[in-house]
Amino acid sequence: MKPDIRDLIAGIAIISVGLFVALYASSQYEVGEAARMGPGYFPTMLGWIMAGVGLIIALLSFRTT
Repeated sequence: MKPDIRDLIAGIAIISVGLFVALYASSQYEVGEAARMGPGYFPTMLGWIMAGVGLIIALLSFRTT
């Protein structure tokens, strides 16, 4: 099974950017919680969502057509 290399690279790139944003935002800003969101809540959640989408794209690159 050979992956689609373009999708795999794109997925890895999105995972990398998402993890960087999530980890940077959570370490530099107060995140808070869902009821009392701090200034780092949205960038942290957005970074984790990006990493999740990148993982899905990377995994789907291994499907056969």
